[in-house]
Amino acid sequence: MIEIYNEKTIQQNFYTSKLLNRNIEHHLHSFWEITYCIDGEITHWVNDQPIKTHALSEILLIKPKDTHRITKDEDSLNTSPTFHRDIYVTPEKMKRCCDFLSPTLYKELLKKDFIILDGKQEYLETWEHSLKVFKNYSTYLKNDIEVLEKIHTSVVFQILSIYFKKFLQKTTYPAWINSFFTKLKSESCLCQSVEAITKEFNYSHAYLCREFKKHTGKTMVQCLNESRIIYSTLLLLDPKVSILEIAMRLNYSSQSAYCNAFKEIYNMSPKEWQKVQLNS
Repeated sequence: MIEIYNEKTIQQNFYTSKLLNRNIEHHLHSFWEITYCIDGEITHWVNDQPIKTHALSEILLIKPKDTHRITKDEDSLNTSPTFHRDIYVTPEKMKRCCDFLSPTLYKELLKKDFIILDGKQEYLETWEHSLKVFKNYSTYLKNDIEVLEKIHTSVVFQILSIYFKKFLQKTTYPAWINSFFTKLKSESCLCQSVEAITKEFNYSHAYLCREFKKHTGKTMVQCLNESRIIYSTLLLLDPKVSILEIAMRLNYSSQSAYCNAFKEIYNMSPKEWQKVQLNS
């Protein structure tokens, strides 16, 4: 008999768990699970298909109604325990996060047999640093639970952004739009205006704006700003860098403009977000 992992599992583990890499028997999910190895490596069997994940590398998304089990490869040279991270997301919350990026994203995810993403080590290390705060959630007061909810949402949003940029754009967008999104991965481009980033494209600015909005449902300015804000969370982990420095570095007109843009995505100020990360 296959064990069913339902919302009670989420409640017991409160958003996320750091788990020992070991063999885990077949179970059925009624929620979304995002998982990656912190160290070591394990093989996930999703709907009986093997998917191997390595330390701070691949990110696996498991859908509701997927069957799942884990096998750990025996390694006689490594006797110390290794761990992986699970992040739990209800279907309702996952859909809300998806809709923020694209109205068709949630349906696209459900169509996939399985979803495996290549994760940059620095992003995974940042998420792991953020999620460590959850291990002591029982010590938090009621008001602090709202902060944890926002941290959880921010991590889910960033993971979905990786999928959105990697898969949907390559298959459905014109080449110049894919090129625009590729440029947003570079800090040097994040510091520029939309006009500067697109100056090499052989179209008028009016055409670019119109076609971009038609294909993506967002403006180029919106996508540029979202990428800046996500990148800024890496800069915020350095307490020696001031909020004003980050705002100027990413070409915001003022510190308040940066703070307002940050709140649009994370529902908290950069200072509040930084305080939670550095105190976790």
